[in-house]
Amino acid sequence: MLDTAFEEDIEIFRQNQNLEEAISLSQEGETQHVPTIDMQFKSDDEAYQFYNQYALIVGFFIVRCENYHSRDKQKMGMVTRITFKCNKKGKCLEECPEAEKENLSGVQVSKLARRRKKFPDITDEGAPVPATRKRKTKVINKTNCQAEMVITLVKDVWTVTRLNLDHNHKLLSPDLSKLLRSHRFFSKHEKAIIRTFININVPNRKILAFLSFLRGGMEFTNIVKTDINNYRTRVMREAGQNDITQVIQFLKKKQTEDPLFFFSFDADEENKVRNIFWSYGKSRIAYEHYGDVISFDTTYETNRYNLKFAPFVGINGHGDNLLFAGAVLSDETTDTFRWLFNTFRICMGGKAPKAIITDQDAAMKAAIELEYPETIHRNCLFHIVSKAEIYCGPAFNKIKGFAMDFYDIVYNSLTIEEFESLWKYMTEKHKVERLRYLQIMYENRHRFVPVYFKENFFPFKCLTSRSEGTNAIFKDNVGPTTSLILFVQEFDRQMKNIDEKGNLRDKNKAQDVALLHSRYNFERQARDLYNTQIFYRFQQIVKATGMHMVDEIDKNKVYIVYKSETYTEKEIRPRKYLVLVDLEQENYTCICARFQKDGILCSHILRTLIQISRYTLPEKYFIDRWRPIEKKQIRNAATNIPTELRAGSTNTLRYNLISRKFVEVVSDGCMSLERCNQMLQGIEKIHDEIKKIPIRNQMTSADNGDEQLFLNNGSNNNEQNDSNQHNSEANTMNTNESTKEVAQSSNTTNTNESARQVPQGSARQITEQRSVAEQSLESLKNLDVVPRKGRPKKNIPKSKRWIPTSKLVRTKQKITCSHCGSNTHNRATCTADVDDAALSAKKTAASKKRTGQETKKSQTKKQKRSQQNTNEDQVIMSNAI
Repeated sequence: MLDTAFEEDIEIFRQNQNLEEAISLSQEGETQHVPTIDMQFKSDDEAYQFYNQYALIVGFFIVRCENYHSRDKQKMGMVTRITFKCNKKGKCLEECPEAEKENLSGVQVSKLARRRKKFPDITDEGAPVPATRKRKTKVINKTNCQAEMVITLVKDVWTVTRLNLDHNHKLLSPDLSKLLRSHRFFSKHEKAIIRTFININVPNRKILAFLSFLRGGMEFTNIVKTDINNYRTRVMREAGQNDITQVIQFLKKKQTEDPLFFFSFDADEENKVRNIFWSYGKSRIAYEHYGDVISFDTTYETNRYNLKFAPFVGINGHGDNLLFAGAVLSDETTDTFRWLFNTFRICMGGKAPKAIITDQDAAMKAAIELEYPETIHRNCLFHIVSKAEIYCGPAFNKIKGFAMDFYDIVYNSLTIEEFESLWKYMTEKHKVERLRYLQIMYENRHRFVPVYFKENFFPFKCLTSRSEGTNAIFKDNVGPTTSLILFVQEFDRQMKNIDEKGNLRDKNKAQDVALLHSRYNFERQARDLYNTQIFYRFQQIVKATGMHMVDEIDKNKVYIVYKSETYTEKEIRPRKYLVLVDLEQENYTCICARFQKDGILCSHILRTLIQISRYTLPEKYFIDRWRPIEKKQIRNAATNIPTELRAGSTNTLRYNLISRKFVEVVSDGCMSLERCNQMLQGIEKIHDEIKKIPIRNQMTSADNGDEQLFLNNGSNNNEQNDSNQHNSEANTMNTNESTKEVAQSSNTTNTNESARQVPQGSARQITEQRSVAEQSLESLKNLDVVPRKGRPKKNIPKSKRWIPTSKLVRTKQKITCSHCGSNTHNRATCTADVDDAALSAKKTAASKKRTGQETKKSQTKKQKRSQQNTNEDQVIMSNAI
């Protein structure tokens, strides 16, 4: 026991001795952070950092309040004395006059208003008008603290000449002082990181979490979410200045990097941008393979100018979305859509899409009929059925079996005759002939019902969901306050994401082999010929063959395919599919026409082939659209290295190789300080040597554009127009009508690719025309920013914003007591004594008045109801049209 107690006493003594040594060492260390008279600094910034560090330890923050400029001839105008003071400097609130208290209370007052209070003679304007929208401001409670540090420049050295470390207020603890204003800052590297995160639209909370992780945790972080929000606002404001100029520079840079890049502007009379259109070179090349069907739709609230975003979305060989082009539009009129569709056709070499899917917009429909007369125009079935659920919702809910018949007839009809006969049967059976929306649907059935388009190529989906999905992706990263340059940069990022997704699909097809579900040879053929994602769709069709039965009508010619009873229990009308077989020509046709619509054989034909023991398909049923596109690669015969690494027009592969090597170097160099210093010195030396090497095979933007214009025009007379429009328009930049004429005249210039020469006068003329176009681009103006907060002003037309509830309450009619007629209370709280005769007379008058008001209200309701029905019919008609 004694030994144990003795050991405990020794341990306590050691701990106390260590504690005393630590206290003495900390006291010695503290003196290093305390400023003293005659302390010297190399620069004023060093002095500021030292005093600010001291303020962080003590518990206040400093402000740089006074600068003295020298009047000496040798140092005229140079700052030779700087005063740093405590943030609590200044007069107390109790000592301020009433006029100054208003300013300290957080109310926004302009400088002229403050001058007017000091000098009442200023009468150039009326009384100061308070701010329309007051912000929540925080006012520091001043205590007239006299703590300060003054540094003076003496013999090129900053020296502390006056010092006061006494404060007249309570100092904060280090946990709180780190959140004071002068201690919350970002380093230049952190600012660069934040800008990078802003460019990829990372939320502020995630940026704060990342910076906190770099600093060691939230307990060591002296920044808050507001700081990041303020810095983001500053960056966004920088991007919003000269927005159109930045967009033009960005698009020109893209055109320099990609000679096939195309963009076009449309401006109004004031030279303000109305519409912008752009398309990437890869998209234009992809349009040659996949431009048969397009989904087109517009979306709102993607930029601060309220321009509508209109992407041209297609389907690539993997069945994924593909962006052919993008545009922002000022309105949705027929003229605007005509300009857009005409520009799209010019961009794509005069090739119009074979089919297009849109919503029921009347202006869009008129523009397509004028610009693409031979294109098959189809309306989105989903939108029309959704409106039917709204307008016919009560009928769907009350009439039993009506909704199931409706969906079955619209989606599953095999022939036009079947659809029309069943539609008539449905309306008579459920007695819904008078539903106006059903009448409009039937009148416009040829524009959206799938059976009317089963012979046309509309792969996989007959909806605008591809456009809407693309719009949803953009809306995740942009909003109604986004500048136009940030929106265009977001489009560029999405294009790169789509390209990388396609590269991943191509890699999977080249390296991986999908597993087979059966031993049928046509499934093996599909795996070898189709892209992997298309093969998976074909494989699902192969699996569905097990649900079908086959009846032979005419051997080796006509067959009937239908589902077995096990799989038709939930179907309203089990259908039978007619399959025609021609073994000599190897032609197979099904009444469902899935091959014509999707480019893939249906399960009915495959089940028939299994029935007749034909397990191999001719290659004509594996269309080229769903096959991989062979990309030609030219390699060095000796080293087997792609020549793309030596090409001057691209640096992607070189960048990837260098980045991959540098990752390994950085991983080894960061292990110690000596390695890091050695690596940094080596990198600087290498960088200096690299700059001395000239860059070859790299043309300027003008030379690049001229070569593209001269070398890529039509090579023969038959393809002259298409080639000219496809290639020469790559460098066309349309703004107003005069610029369009210049661009069109430059596009009609024909050259011969074989000769690769152009007359000198023509080249000079084209160069002059391009300079005119570039000058018109430089003179473009920004659009007017649309306000996003508060109720719209009276001069904004067609505002559909709801009136606030508070205003409705204020404008509500006054209550009236039925006993005494007062407007200050109701009958339950009435305490007045009124004679019976007067009371009965008042009640009679009140009842007559109430009866008259009720009659007027009923008449008004009837009028409103009839007007509403008329408006609904007009809306339905306009939507249907």
